[in-house]
Amino acid sequence: MLARLSYFVCTFCIALAGLPIDARAQSDGVRIQFDFQGRVDCDQPIKINNFPFSGRGSGIIFANRKASLDVTISGATTNQMRFDANLGGAPMSAPGGTAQLRVLGANRLRMIWSLPNNDLAVDVTVSGRSCTTTIDNRLKRGSRQFSMFDGGTFLFCSKPRIERTSCNIR
Repeated sequence: MLARLSYFVCTFCIALAGLPIDARAQSDGVRIQFDFQGRVDCDQPIKINNFPFSGRGSGIIFANRKASLDVTISGATTNQMRFDANLGGAPMSAPGGTAQLRVLGANRLRMIWSLPNNDLAVDVTVSGRSCTTTIDNRLKRGSRQFSMFDGGTFLFCSKPRIERTSCNIR
């Protein structure tokens, strides 16, 4: 998956609830921004080594357990996705697959971008007024290469290497 654009392959990630925030913030929601950078080697349909990609996302989580996330991922092309979800919401259609937002606890949110060969999960953990972001890309049973989607074509690659992540709360 953001009030500002953000996204990554796969990518990508978010829904928070139950945050320890003051009453004013609860009515407005909690705004989160994150970004990441990485590199990947792909074999099909073309061979590319050490290819750079980046993503940026922003979202808002409301006290009523609804969330909205905008994500932009850049690589060979730039793609944008929007996720709207609430606790327990079903996966929704997304570029190249499906996407889902999950609340993992009182201070943790996960966006899952499910592609043909793998699931990309972006976790945001909140502590006070700061946050951390982790990205996990897992192959599905029987798959040997990771799917990457550039908005029109699937690329088949080694596991993406995440080089940097950052997160902040507004």
